[in-house]
Amino acid sequence: MIQAQLNLPKFTNNGKSTKKIHKQLEVELCSNFGGCTTFSGKNIKGKWLKNNKLYNDYLNIYQVAFDKKLKNLFIKIARKYGIETKQYAIYLVIDGQVKIINL
Repeated sequence: MIQAQLNLPKFTNNGKSTKKIHKQLEVELCSNFGGCTTFSGKNIKGKWLKNNKLYNDYLNIYQVAFDKKLKNLFIKIARKYGIETKQYAIYLVIDGQVKIINL
């Protein structure tokens, strides 16, 4: 088995809450991988720079474990929810390897 992680902001880049979408993600992760671990709280933040603007994102961090053959399914789900939460990119860690996917 391998472990994978998705860092997903709680708000769009325009400040709109994505709480409902996060709940859908949790159900989908549990349905496809048997469960997930969520790290959430007001102190979990990500920061990134685009066009000289510093973005400060409050995040949920999702971790799942699965057989390596399900790696592409995880990436597909991560992309789907990155798009639904209107992100410019998503940050993943899969089997210890960082992957930033522009959306």
